[in-house]
Amino acid sequence: MRERNRFEHEIADLEFERSDTHTLPGKVPLKMKRYLFVASFDHEDATHNLSGYCINRIKRILRKTRGADTDPSFSFTLFDVKQGRIKSFDVSGKKRVWSDLSTFTPVTRANYTGRVFDKSPAGVMSITDVYDFIRNIGRTDPGTVQELNFFGHGWHGGPILV
Repeated sequence: MRERNRFEHEIADLEFERSDTHTLPGKVPLKMKRYLFVASFDHEDATHNLSGYCINRIKRILRKTRGADTDPSFSFTLFDVKQGRIKSFDVSGKKRVWSDLSTFTPVTRANYTGRVFDKSPAGVMSITDVYDFIRNIGRTDPGTVQELNFFGHGWHGGPILV
């Protein structure tokens, strides 16, 4: 909880920082649009694929804007806790492809005693990994995050990733 409060304090002023044009060699400046999705692990139903909801949202965003499916200024990042991967869905050549940015230990029911995540937590993605990723964007490309979505369970203190 302390890390979450520190993160919220750190990002409180980011909405006022603007740097949304980036120039590629020989190109007109692009306004980057970053969309971030966090798919937690469903401890009650390990077969539940929460990353599917994230992918569905990405498809809806791409359908909403003509040409977005091949527009490199649209960047999608998926934090898949169950698979233990941070993946990007960006334009390479003339199409979008998935690529791994980071890997972690995947989460399974074997990590649980009942509803408690207490077995072999080392190497599993945590909320601090999400926070660090966003902080890095704030340093390198402030003002470019359009959405940050969490798909999973939650409680009064925030989202539950595992």
